[in-house]
Formats: sequence, structure tokens, C-alpha cells
Amino acid sequence: MRRLLIDRFEQKLRGKRRQFRDAVAWAQGTDLVPVRVSDTYWKFVLPLPQAITDGPRARGRYRRNAFRLIIEAANRLATSSLREQYDFYHVAIMLEMPSLFHSQVDLFVDRDYFSRFFVENQLPNSQRPSHLFHVELPDYFDIERGMRVEVDADYAFDSWIITSSAW
Repeated sequence: MRRLLIDRFEQKLRGKRRQFRDAVAWAQGTDLVPVRVSDTYWKFVLPLPQAITDGPRARGRYRRNAFRLIIEAANRLATSSLREQYDFYHVAIMLEMPSLFHSQVDLFVDRDYFSRFFVENQLPNSQRPSHLFHVELPDYFDIERGMRVEVDADYAFDSWIITSSAW
């Protein structure tokens, strides 16, 4: 279940083990249900409350485990048997840092639509998510590219795409 925190950042988070157990089942494919956005791509979102991945009570190990679950789900999609059903089949991880809650795994089935997301790297290698969380990426994901997005004067975030060079 995805829950957004509006004004209750200080509330104690309960049931973290159960929520991570459900998220592990999601990443391993038993509950990997897509949100079909259009005919061009499908979106898979991490089923964890925002309090686990963001906010003042979000611990480093929970954020690291959430990142690992996103990678595991993306790797399962990349090696899925769905690949034979489409002419173009490409899996990408879209990360928003520091807010992991807004991150997602995308399955693109349209080459032109995917090429819009493929930007040049504008951030240093020391800020790569795999470096920050000390996580090895599977062989399929060999590109990490990031850019700084400034929404307004008060809010900016780093947007990362982790994907394969074979497309």
C-alpha cells in the first residue's frame, strides 16, 4: 500500500517488517502489477509508505533496502518472458533523489517514447544511486544518468535513469 505523508512526518511508523515483506513479494513478481499508463509504457511503483523511504524517520538501511527492491523488480522485468510479445521492450528505473517514494520501474514498449527520457549525464559519479547506497547493479543495467531538476526556488531534486545500453 502506498501512503503519502502530508503533515504527519513525526508519527511513529508501525509494521515496517510486514510492509517490507509485502514489498519483497512485489519485487519478486508475485504482486508485480503494472499501472498501464498508455500504449507506450507501463509503470510499476514501490508499494511502501512514504514514511519508510522519506522524511525524518527514514533510516539509511530502509532506503537502501527500498532501492534494492526497485532493482530486483526491474531485473525480473528485464528477464521476463514478456520480451517476446513486443518489438521493442526496454526496462528503466526512474529514481528521484532524495525522495525515493516517487521512484518507479518503467517498462517501455515504444522506442520513440523511451528516447525522450534518455538524457546526458549532468551529475558527478559520486552522486550515483548505486554509489550512495553501496549496491551492485545487475549486468542488464549498465547506464546511470542523472540531472538536476529545479521545480521552484524552494524545491529541487536529482532525477536518475538507470537502464541498459542495448536498445
